[in-house]
Amino acid sequence: MLVVGVALPLITHIIAEDSLPTAMLVELPARSWWLLAVVGAVVIAVGARGLLRIAALLPLLAVGALIFVGASSFDTGVTGPRVAAWNLAKGSLSSTTQLAAGLRSLDADVVCLSEAGRYHWLPDFDVDALARDIGAVVVGSGEVRALVRRPPVAVTEVPLPPGPAARPLLVVDIDHEGRRWRVGCLHLMPRLFLEADSVDRGEARHASWGGIAAASRAQGRTLREALIAAQRAGAPIDVVAGDWNHQAFGRVVGDVIDSGYVDVLAGDDRPTFGRHLWAKRIDHALVLGTHAVAEARVVPLEGSDHAAIVTAIGPHRGR
Repeated sequence: MLVVGVALPLITHIIAEDSLPTAMLVELPARSWWLLAVVGAVVIAVGARGLLRIAALLPLLAVGALIFVGASSFDTGVTGPRVAAWNLAKGSLSSTTQLAAGLRSLDADVVCLSEAGRYHWLPDFDVDALARDIGAVVVGSGEVRALVRRPPVAVTEVPLPPGPAARPLLVVDIDHEGRRWRVGCLHLMPRLFLEADSVDRGEARHASWGGIAAASRAQGRTLREALIAAQRAGAPIDVVAGDWNHQAFGRVVGDVIDSGYVDVLAGDDRPTFGRHLWAKRIDHALVLGTHAVAEARVVPLEGSDHAAIVTAIGPHRGR
C-alpha cells in the first residue's frame, strides 16, 4: 500500500493518459484522490508498527504534491478582452432562451462553445439564434464554435486528430482596444471508452480502452505542437479555452503549461462538471505566461451539465 500510495501519482505524471490504468487514475477527481490517500494512510497506520506508521503520511503527501497548484494572482489594472467558455450540451438540457440568458451574463468578447452542434431530435437548438439574441457573431461550425462580440479579424481551424473535423482548435483573431488578440477554442475528446463512445459515436466505437487513451494523448501532443508553432511564427495564441476533458493535473494540460501557458483558475478547486464526489474541473482557460490576468472564475449557469468559466486578460504593465 505504501508503494502504491507513493508511486501512483508519479506514474500518473509519467505515463498519464497513454494507458488504461493511468487514464482511469487521471480521471479521478482531486477529492477522490484524497479519499484514496486517506484510506491508504489508515491501512498503513493500522497494519504497521513503530516508525513505519509515519509512512502513513506518505500517501497524503504524494497526493498533495500531485494536485497542488498555486493560486493565480490578478492585476485589475489590465485592459484586455474577456474570454469565456461553456459547454452547451447540444441544448439538450435547456431552452435557447435560457442559454442566451446565461451567455449574456458572461459579458465576454469571445465565448468558446463546446457541444454546439445539435441532436437530430432537438431541432429547436440553434446557435445562430443564440448569437442574434445576445448580439454576437457566430464563428466556426459543428461542435466547436465561438460567439464574438464584433466580427473577427481572422479565423483559423487547426485539425486535432483523432477526433472528427467538427472538433478542431478554432483560433479566432479579434481586435480589442487597438491590439490584436488570438483566442483558441477547443473541445478535446474524453479519455475513456464509454464516454468517448457516447459523445463521439463512430470516433471510438471500434477502439480499445488503451486505444482511446493513446488517441487522447496524441490529440494533446498535436495541440501542444500547434501552440508552440504559433509562438515560433510570432503569432502566439494568447488564450486557449474550452472543455478539455482533462483535469488540471493531467498530462495534456500540463504539457501546455510547460509550453509557456498559465492556468488562470489554478488554486480554484470548484468543479465545472459532475456532482458530489465525482465533480471535477475539466474546463480550462490557459493564458500565455507573458500576460496579466485581471479575472478568472467558474460561473455556474442553468441549462447545461457544465459550469462556464470566464477570464479577463491583458498585457503585463510596461510591455
